Amino acid sequence: MPFCRLETNVVVGKEQTQTLVRGLSTLVADMLGKPEAYVMAVFEPGKELMFGGTDDPAAYVTLQSIGLPREKTPEFSAVMCAFLEDALSIAPDRVYIAFGDIDRPLMGWNSATF
Repeated sequence: MPFCRLETNVVVGKEQTQTLVRGLSTLVADMLGKPEAYVMAVFEPGKELMFGGTDDPAAYVTLQSIGLPREKTPEFSAVMCAFLEDALSIAPDRVYIAFGDIDRPLMGWNSATF
């Protein structure tokens, strides 16, 4: 049940938004080795976001999953930052990523929990 939310102050058009959210979904599935059918990705461009006292392109990413491997978070950070730099020209030092490992009973789906 991977969940990824990408919030950024970069403004993009509707077509690019759809392309980016699809790319984000695929990226998360590949990184975590989980079927994309279970991935939920949210892309929120054009947010009022200030980082380091400037409104230069920046992003805040939330990546949560059941069984998120803590030892791989440095690798995940590098992959996500490369994606953001390529897709939105956001420098890696303008990105925060919050990782979360969710306990199965604390995640609901399909009228039950995992």
